[in-house]
Amino acid sequence: MSNEINREILSDASPEDSDCRVYGDFKNQSKKISQIIAKSWLANDPEGMEIKRVIIRRNSDEMKQLLKKYGVDLERFFGPMKVVVDWNSYKGIITEDVGEAIYILPYPPRPAEVQDEHLEEWINNNDPNTLYPTTPYIPLSAC
Repeated sequence: MSNEINREILSDASPEDSDCRVYGDFKNQSKKISQIIAKSWLANDPEGMEIKRVIIRRNSDEMKQLLKKYGVDLERFFGPMKVVVDWNSYKGIITEDVGEAIYILPYPPRPAEVQDEHLEEWINNNDPNTLYPTTPYIPLSAC
């Protein structure tokens, strides 16, 4: 990510402040993605079931709209990008293929070790200092 992009996002801040804020914003976006995945794992949650349906369809544009609906706009940081699903990973990554940014959304099957209480606790966590779920079985995003 170039400093030019950082300055565009936070034009009132110094470059150093911008880098820190943008990094913090990105980490918060990553947390939201993890919470969205956790919500989709709740069997009796209609909103979670809709999230799961969008992810299972694997349509990049639909997934980007879904993420934006929940306040996640990775294109803000990386420009136009494609979203793909990795069914076997617990950690999402951002990569590049022939000049195109690609976000790989982690979406493994829900492990039996993860209880609804764990998911709900993580989904409802609004503490900006808590960026990672308390159980290692809830997927993380790109950081």
